[in-house]
Amino acid sequence: MAMRPKPRTPPLSVAIVTTLVRDLYGLHVQSCKELDSFMDRNYHVVVKAGNEHVGEVCAEGYVLKVLNSVDSRDPADVRTETAVLQYLYGRGLGTPRLVPTTDGHPFVLCSFQLHGHQESYELAGEEEQEGEDGEKHAVRLLEFMPGRPLSSVRLTPHLCFQLGVRAAQLTTALMEFDDSGLKVPGETWTWKMENLTNLRHIVEIRETTFREQIVDVIDAFESKLLKNNTGKAFKRGYIHCDLNPHNVLVSTVTENNSGPSLTTPLLPTSSSSTAPLTPEHTQVDNKGTTPPSSSSSTPSSSSSPFLTSSEVVCVSGVLDFGDMTKTYVMLDPAIAMSESILHCPEGEPSDAFAGHVLSGYLSELKLSHEEVELLPLVIKARFCQHLVLGQHALSQDPHNQYMASFFAPAQRHFSRLCHVPDDVTLRQWRDVAHSWGVHFPQES
Repeated sequence: MAMRPKPRTPPLSVAIVTTLVRDLYGLHVQSCKELDSFMDRNYHVVVKAGNEHVGEVCAEGYVLKVLNSVDSRDPADVRTETAVLQYLYGRGLGTPRLVPTTDGHPFVLCSFQLHGHQESYELAGEEEQEGEDGEKHAVRLLEFMPGRPLSSVRLTPHLCFQLGVRAAQLTTALMEFDDSGLKVPGETWTWKMENLTNLRHIVEIRETTFREQIVDVIDAFESKLLKNNTGKAFKRGYIHCDLNPHNVLVSTVTENNSGPSLTTPLLPTSSSSTAPLTPEHTQVDNKGTTPPSSSSSTPSSSSSPFLTSSEVVCVSGVLDFGDMTKTYVMLDPAIAMSESILHCPEGEPSDAFAGHVLSGYLSELKLSHEEVELLPLVIKARFCQHLVLGQHALSQDPHNQYMASFFAPAQRHFSRLCHVPDDVTLRQWRDVAHSWGVHFPQES
C-alpha cells in the first residue's frame, strides 16, 4: 500500500471565512480566530444574535471546519463521519452538534481560488472538477464546545480513568449505530491498525533504529490478531481510533452535596504501589457512596492554585472523528492507553497510567480475557505506527513540530515496552483495576 499523499488545506482569510459562514449558514460573523489543527483548518467564529435558520445562536460560537484535501477525496467517508457525529450528539456523550446549511446539507464540498489578496470559493459537486489549488475540501459547521484540550493539563490517574470510561461509552453507543447505505471509512488508511502489515515495506527501505523489534511486533500482530484461527472471537464495531489528548476536552466542574458530575469517576478503593494516588478532593461515586481515598503521600498532579476545594477537572468532550472506522473494538482502549503512556508526566508510572485507562474502559464495557491478553502487543503495534510513520513524516518535512514532539518519547517507550514481559504488564493492570474496584478478566 502506498503512503497517502500529503494532505493540503489552503489558509483562509477572515474575509473568506466570513463569506462562507454567511452564504452557507446565514450567520453574520463578529469575530474569527483560527484554531490549532494538525491537517485541517478550524476557525472559531462568534456570530451576531438572531437567525431563523439555527434558532437560538450558540453563545460560545461555532467552528467552521475545512477538511484537508486527502480526507475530502471520498465524500462517502465524510458522509459516514457526519452521520456518526449526528448520531452521537443525540446520545449526550460530549460530542459537537453539527449545524446544517440553510439548504439542509450536513456538509458541502468547496473549491477555493486564491490569487494574491483575491479569494473566492465555489460549491463543488462530488463529480465536479477540483479548484485551482487542485483540491476540493469538505466544509461543515459545528457548535463550539467549551473546555480545554486534555493535552493542556497535567495527565492524572483520574483523567486516565475518565478517558477510558468515555472511550467505552462511545463504543457502546456506536454498537447501535445503523450504517445501512453508508461506506465504512478508512479501509485503506495508513494509520488504521488493521493495515499495520503494510508498514513492512517502509521499514525495509529505511534505516530504522528498531527495525528488528518493529518487524517482530508486526509479525506477532498479524498472526495473533489478523490471522487468528484459534476460534477466539474478537468483537468488532465502530470506534473513534484516535483518542489522543488533543482530541479530548476537559472542563472544571463544581461538586455539590447532590453528587458529582457524571464525568466524575470513583476513586481507587486502595493504594497501589504501581499507581500512587492522593485525591485532591474526596469525590462521591454515582451510587452516592464515598470510596476510601488512597493513603499515598504523593501530591495529586491535578492540583492547581486556581481550583477551589469544590472544583475538579473532568473529561467533558471528544473531538475529531476523522479516523473513525469499523474494526476490532479492543483497539480503541489500546490506542488511548498508548497515548496515556506517551503523554505520562515525567516521573510517573506510565504503564500504570495505561492501566487506569483500561480500568475506566472495563468499568463500562467488558472485554474478554483473550482481548485483554493481546493489549500489550496492540500497544506496541501502535508505537510501531508512531515510529515508522513519524520517521516518514519527518523525512518529508523535517520541521514538522507535531511529529517531532512525540517521536523521541515514542522511541524511548517502545524500547522499554519491548523489554517488559506481557504477563508482568497484565499483572500491573490487574492490580490497578482492583484498586478501582473494577473486575479484570481472567482466563476461564
